[in-house]
Amino acid sequence: MQPHIRLSNSMTGARYALLPGDPERVDRIAHFLDNPEILGQNREFRAARGTYKGIEILVLSTGIGGPSTAIAIEELRQIGVDTLIRIGSCGALQDTLALGDLIIANGAVADDGTSKTYAPACYPACADPQLIATLIQQAKQMNIPAICGLVRSHDSFLYRS
Repeated sequence: MQPHIRLSNSMTGARYALLPGDPERVDRIAHFLDNPEILGQNREFRAARGTYKGIEILVLSTGIGGPSTAIAIEELRQIGVDTLIRIGSCGALQDTLALGDLIIANGAVADDGTSKTYAPACYPACADPQLIATLIQQAKQMNIPAICGLVRSHDSFLYRS
């Protein structure tokens, strides 16, 4: 049993996880899965599982920010999850982007404190190219406009630069 997310290998065999920040989004996301089941909640970590096309998917909220997200990711890796997709809100600097646009991050500029404990700031934080290609392909097949590019992680959620 992982101490923070309160999940274990016996509770889920999922390799794939969706990571919203807000615990309330877990139930909304799980609703789209077959046979959804709420697994529990500890602090900001609310968990559910279900299947999509026969594949088990775990949904786990992370709260806001890098420290709690890092805890979730490390503990998910301990129970065998190896593919994680963070879903939620982000800010934008481009005037061409609108509220609700789908952004697929292929990398991140690490401008936060938590990332520095894992790698130097000069080390690129890049997403898995195959996963990115799959997400772009699925968005096209579903006629969902998507923008692919870099994002920036930062400790100040409402900071305007």
